[in-house]
Amino acid sequence: MCRCLQVSPSGYYAWTSRQPSLRQTDNARLIQRIKSIHADSGGIIGAPRMHEDLLAEGEQLSLNRVARLMAAQGLQAG
Repeated sequence: MCRCLQVSPSGYYAWTSRQPSLRQTDNARLIQRIKSIHADSGGIIGAPRMHEDLLAEGEQLSLNRVARLMAAQGLQAG
């Protein structure tokens, strides 16, 4: 497989064993919080309102990030 991907075996194994980045860890935490808020609202909160709620909780994030995370999880107002 390493030959097909043109990477060294040591590089491949280093990649597979590395820890998730801070951004990945933070995104996972935010996704859980977004899912919780979305479920509590009955699924009627969209990205702008979700962004406001997260800011009120003290999170530091942009509306675009909230929209991207919601879209990746298939969450939308409805």
